[in-house]
Amino acid sequence: MRIDQRVAHVPRIAIDDSALPNLADPEDRGPIGDLMRALATTICEELGPSLAAFGVGKKERVDPRLGLPLRNEIAAWAGALGVGEFELYIGGRDPDAVVAIASEVPALLLGSAVMAPLAPRHRQAVARELFALRRGTTVLRHRESAEIGALVVAACRLGDVTLPSPAYAMIGEFQRLLGKAPRKVRKILPELARAVGNSGQDPIAWSRAAISSLDRMAAIATGDVSWVLASDGHERGSVDQSEEGQARAKRLLAFVLSPTYLELREQLGMGVK
Repeated sequence: MRIDQRVAHVPRIAIDDSALPNLADPEDRGPIGDLMRALATTICEELGPSLAAFGVGKKERVDPRLGLPLRNEIAAWAGALGVGEFELYIGGRDPDAVVAIASEVPALLLGSAVMAPLAPRHRQAVARELFALRRGTTVLRHRESAEIGALVVAACRLGDVTLPSPAYAMIGEFQRLLGKAPRKVRKILPELARAVGNSGQDPIAWSRAAISSLDRMAAIATGDVSWVLASDGHERGSVDQSEEGQARAKRLLAFVLSPTYLELREQLGMGVK
C-alpha cells in the first residue's frame, strides 16, 4: 500500500502502439486482431453480454456533468488509452464489477464498491477493460479460447474464406449472428478474411497472446501481478491451475521480470518515485 501511494495512478502520456510497440504481446499482431476490431461492436450486440445482463439500465448511467471524482479518474484512463467518448454506469449485482461493453458508444460498468481513488485491484481491471475496448478484444473475457477460434472461422466464412479448423460446435450459430453485422462491416469482411487466410495465423494462439496483452496493461496499471492473475478478481494470487492458466501466468511473469516492464512504466510516468 505504501509503494502504491508513491506511484502515479494514471499514465502521464497517451498510450500509442507506435510509441510503445512492446506493450502488446509479440504474438498479438496480424490480421486476426484487425478482424476482431472490425467486428467488436457486432459481437457485443449479437453475442452479449449487454448492460441488461448485469442488471443495469439508464438510471445507473453517470452524468458526466456531475464531475464525480470516479468518472474523472476513469476518463483519464480512457483518454490515455485512446478510447474517447464513453458512458459510465455504476450498479449491478456484483459490487466489484469492472466490465467493458463494446457498444456503439463504449460503456464501462462499475460495481458499487469501486471508488475513487481506484484501489489496485480495481485499477488493473479498469486498465484491462479499457485496453480491450481499444483493441476490440472485450469478448476474450466472456468466451473460451475454442469459442474465439469458432468466431474467427465463422467471420471468415462470411467473407467467403474457409479456414482449416476443428469442427467447432458453435460455428453455425456464430455465422448466423455475425451475419447481422452492419453493411459497412460486411463490406470489408472479404478483405479482412483473405488476410487472415493468407497469414496462416492460428486463432487459438492469437487469443492467448491477446489475453497476454491485456495482462501486460493491467500489470503496468497496478504494479501487482497477484491481482492481475486472480482467477475471480477477488482473491489475489489465486492462479488458475489449468495448463492454460499456468501458461498465462508464466507468460505474464516473464514480461514483468524483464527490463521492458520497468521501461514501459517509466515511459508512461508510472514508476515508483
